[in-house]
Amino acid sequence: MQGVFDDLKQSNPTLFDSAELQIGDIKSPKRALEKIVGDYNGDASKIGDLVRGRIVADTPEQIQTIREYIAEHSNEIGIEKMKDRFAKPSDTGFRDINAKIGLSDGVS
Repeated sequence: MQGVFDDLKQSNPTLFDSAELQIGDIKSPKRALEKIVGDYNGDASKIGDLVRGRIVADTPEQIQTIREYIAEHSNEIGIEKMKDRFAKPSDTGFRDINAKIGLSDGVS
């Protein structure tokens, strides 16, 4: 995630001045076990959100540039699944891009 944000800032120096990268804490072992047991019937291979990160963008130009970057680099980023709720907002009007990215160590 840091690499994507750095690439965006480097290739668009002024466009991403106001954007922010936020990386969440790693999910605790207790919470991960709760999800494995409760949501995945004991199958630990199905858990896929141990680490979360997000780019907070505040202009339509930033969002469009992020969408274009994802489209162009999806294979090298390792995107396994993506929901683009800018293209199709939720019923409540919420908009975001949610991507599940596989990490180099096999974790998603």
